[in-house]
Amino acid sequence: MNSQPLLTLRTGNCYRAVIINGDKALVMKYETSREKPRISIVTCLNNPRVLEANLLRSLSNQNEPFELILVDNTTMKFKSLSLALNLGGNNSSGNYIMFVHQDVYLRGKNWLRTAIHFLESLPNIGAAGVSGVSRNGEFVGFILDRGRYWGNLIKQPMTAQTLDEQLVIVPRWIFNTTKFDERFRFHSYVADYCFTLQEKGYIVYVLPLTVEHNSITIGIQRVSPIETDDRLLYLKHKHFFKSIHKTTGTLDVFYQIRKKLAGIFSNLHLMAVKCTLQSLGGRFTGTVLDLGCVPGEQLYLRELLKNKRYSVGVSDKKRYVLVSKQLKVHNDYVIAKLEKLPFKEHSFDATVFFGILEYMSKEQANNIVSIAEKIGKKVMVKVPYLCSPIFLPLLSNKNRAACSVFHSCWDVADFQKRGYKTLVLGVRNLTPLLLFAVK
Repeated sequence: MNSQPLLTLRTGNCYRAVIINGDKALVMKYETSREKPRISIVTCLNNPRVLEANLLRSLSNQNEPFELILVDNTTMKFKSLSLALNLGGNNSSGNYIMFVHQDVYLRGKNWLRTAIHFLESLPNIGAAGVSGVSRNGEFVGFILDRGRYWGNLIKQPMTAQTLDEQLVIVPRWIFNTTKFDERFRFHSYVADYCFTLQEKGYIVYVLPLTVEHNSITIGIQRVSPIETDDRLLYLKHKHFFKSIHKTTGTLDVFYQIRKKLAGIFSNLHLMAVKCTLQSLGGRFTGTVLDLGCVPGEQLYLRELLKNKRYSVGVSDKKRYVLVSKQLKVHNDYVIAKLEKLPFKEHSFDATVFFGILEYMSKEQANNIVSIAEKIGKKVMVKVPYLCSPIFLPLLSNKNRAACSVFHSCWDVADFQKRGYKTLVLGVRNLTPLLLFAVK
């Protein structure tokens, strides 16, 4: 494996880095910290570019000494991710071991130090993460996942039934006695670990820390469908827990039925988006500029752009561009701020805003829309209509809380006064209400 990405850590606080390739372990020592780290970071590597743009980039800013363990799985030699992580944990030396995906970005230079502060104060801790699900099936924590905010900000650690696999921290004394179940291939291994610890009397926590998860899950889904590992999880723990809650859904006798229905509704949603935009005069047959490259929208855009002639994705976040590249959505990419786009007037047939305006202030968003109107002959917008002041009183508490992460609310009148054709799509409390606008 090429160790070049590790060079970025020379400006960070890395005590040592270990690259595990099969039975061999390459140790790279750094002089940035003489203090033995309290935390070891273990990740399974299969894409150096993803690792460099996300985890390594955020680690280079940390003010807390750490140890990095990279388990090389670029050739898919490990039959399960849990096996690779167990191997990495066995080669670590910190008081705490953080098992984290390569596509996770830790937000803030004090992230590791703050995490250790919480870990040292939590009673009877078995494991801790940044997002999970409570015993009541409620999402716990606050993350930015594929360009979308999920959950609500928490001010102190909260208990959970299971944690999301993107990041879990385990005390050394716990890991020495309890390893990941290696029968789980690429999914549900952390949920299983949480249940196993709780059966032994330990507590699982969610920490009030924020991360970005810039995931590309298509490859893993092909290698190991999530249903295979979920079935093993359900059969293993159904006798101890009445309901098995995960961030990907609740496992029970109706789980398979719900999964099939979710797939059907997803396809119907895509058809509805396409038909809605076409009815408003929006077409994806010419040249298209995707403003933002929001990861959560890229799969939809790839389907919508099947008949386009040429498309470009632009974002000021290299991590977002990388996700879109991996999914092969656009022909070309540009890293630039949306306020300073390097394009001439009317250089595209259409500019597209999907999943971005609601996270800006109204003033900033209107300014960027004005710029987009000059660059594209046509502008197509999709924003959640749930955050409209008209609909907020009608929402359930859960949906109202989900809207609290938006920085601006959008109504039909906001676009109509700019000369846009608009259409609202959705069913209250069942599917997200969407506002489409085309000019």
